[in-house]
Amino acid sequence: MSLRSLNVLAAALALAACAAIAAPLWAQDHPEAHSDSLGAALGDTALTAKVKARLAGDSRLKDSHIEVHTTNAMVTLSGSAPSSDASEAAEQLAIGVNGVKDVDNEIDAPSKLSSAAHHAGRKLSDDWITTKIKTQLKADRTIERDSDIDVHTFDGVVTLSGTAASKDALEHAKVVARNVKGVKSVEADNLRLASRD
Repeated sequence: MSLRSLNVLAAALALAACAAIAAPLWAQDHPEAHSDSLGAALGDTALTAKVKARLAGDSRLKDSHIEVHTTNAMVTLSGSAPSSDASEAAEQLAIGVNGVKDVDNEIDAPSKLSSAAHHAGRKLSDDWITTKIKTQLKADRTIERDSDIDVHTFDGVVTLSGTAASKDALEHAKVVARNVKGVKSVEADNLRLASRD
């Protein structure tokens, strides 16, 4: 055995001895899983690095903040992901790393159900805004009968299109739309003045 190998071995044993002495003191207040041996700890460190590399290289995990911890080849993923699909992708990538025995996925991510509920809520809100604006436009005497204004809403952005009987009717339609609760902005580029024959 060379002198260099002996130095590396001595350093590893000293590190393991320090960890063995310090671990019980630290564990009194912070219980945590640990690798069974120095060899397992080194293997776990290598697995953690491989999993992190796979996660970092996957575009599905954009905007994710995932931590990786490995104990005896068991990988724990924690942190956050923007969707349940991203969380599942992280789990599949980790389990695909050679040497990983299992993955405990503790990543916080909105469920598909909550994403669907959010979408449905937004759709209901958009429909409500559209109905409210249409009702107010029909009831408003400033907007003449010869106006034919269509209203569409997506994510709080109202689009007015069609024809307005006069410039005043056109401008007033935009004001009516802007004043409805929940409207983020009003697009009226496709709202034109009716041609006078």
